[in-house]
Amino acid sequence: MPLDGTFGTKGNDGTWTGMLGLVSREEADIAVGPFSLTFTRSEAVDFTWPLYYDNTKILAGLGRPEVNPWGFLLPLAPLVWTFILIALLLLPALMVMCSSYLFPKTHTLYVWLTDAYEFIRVLLQECISIPSDWWWWQRVVLAVWMLMTLVLTRSYAGNLMSLLAVRHIPQPFQSLREVIDDPSTIMIWQKNSINAEYLRTVKSGIIREVADLEAEERVMYSTHKEYKKVVNTLIRNGRHVLVDVYINLRNLMAEDFTTSESGLFMQWFRTNIPNSTTCLSPPKKITVRTSLSLANLWGMFVVLAGGCGLSLLVLCVEMRCSRIL
Repeated sequence: MPLDGTFGTKGNDGTWTGMLGLVSREEADIAVGPFSLTFTRSEAVDFTWPLYYDNTKILAGLGRPEVNPWGFLLPLAPLVWTFILIALLLLPALMVMCSSYLFPKTHTLYVWLTDAYEFIRVLLQECISIPSDWWWWQRVVLAVWMLMTLVLTRSYAGNLMSLLAVRHIPQPFQSLREVIDDPSTIMIWQKNSINAEYLRTVKSGIIREVADLEAEERVMYSTHKEYKKVVNTLIRNGRHVLVDVYINLRNLMAEDFTTSESGLFMQWFRTNIPNSTTCLSPPKKITVRTSLSLANLWGMFVVLAGGCGLSLLVLCVEMRCSRIL
């Protein structure tokens, strides 16, 4: 093993560090990777034919299960909410148009407001009173609306009970751009690796942006040997992320899972890297059974308080207008 415990990069003086340095100085005959192949490295040592192609990925700590306080909006898709609002506007307008045709002297604004109020009461499952002078077509429109709201409210109630039991596990970083844009996050890169070489030599692009963050102390380096300690201390607290080739990160997840869990895995990884695929696709949501608390429902109370405040404001405006008139 080299003294610095790294794969190796070329220094400014032209010398090589790590395992590549041992081979280039003929202190070792062969070095076993996995090594990433670059043009600079190929000038110093001879590589075998590439055996594996890999990507660079981000390893970050999973967030704690959270409750979505606005979960009461999720049972219906945004498009459904939009169509409900459109229906509440168009149905009273349809009834106003028909009433104006049959009774030209009807006060259209008053009729529209009255009908809209009745349709809203039906949606909110409140008691309504149908005027005795309503025509049969008005009753049919109201009956169809009642049937539609019955289906909607039943579906909403069933889905809402299921959604309130769901905990969301946040995973804020899905790209390197999101990590760069978060000023509180520190990136950890492997010391004297191909990625460290890129950070030192790249002239433009997103990797150049990462390299510039080193001046802001948002980039630090660690050896492969220190990874396990880094994961257990820095990564888990949520402020650090590890950026490296996927095979290294997959091994770290496998080793971490091995210390606490067990299971069945592919033969190759079972004999070489136990539990290597278990953490590749962790669940984004989990279901729990617990009593509802304010943490689950505070979004509803915000809506209630906002509605009461808006009602109070409208009342004040009406009282003011009535005094003026």
